[in-house]
Amino acid sequence: IRNLRKIIEDAEVSLNDCFLTNAVLCLRKGDSATGPFPIWRDHPEYVKACADWHRNFIEENKPELIILMGKPHLTHFGKLLYPELEDHWAGMKTMKSVYDAGKELIRFSGGPDLLLMRHPSSWHFVPLAIKDKTVENLKKYK
Repeated sequence: IRNLRKIIEDAEVSLNDCFLTNAVLCLRKGDSATGPFPIWRDHPEYVKACADWHRNFIEENKPELIILMGKPHLTHFGKLLYPELEDHWAGMKTMKSVYDAGKELIRFSGGPDLLLMRHPSSWHFVPLAIKDKTVENLKKYK
């Protein structure tokens, strides 16, 4: 949360205006809070139920912006939440390719905007140009 807090502060957005959740709630076995997600492959019905819950929450609360953090949203979870992302990110396999194509910020007709960003836990590895672009995108919603 420390890295996320810094990113939000750099964008001059109040954390009080944010609702934080996890795309796939409680989907870890054992005591590890990090590492790969092998369990989501074994329980696709649970992952779909999480996506459905989030979609309903979004439709009821009508946020201006949804931020998806990390590559799993590019490759899997984001497309469960918004199937149209399949076409929007077609052929893109890396976060860099999304940013190079300028496709990290999506404006859905009649819905919230969506920003794909690198996960804050790896923020120290993110190239400065992508960090700056992410913060500038967030500043549009302050």
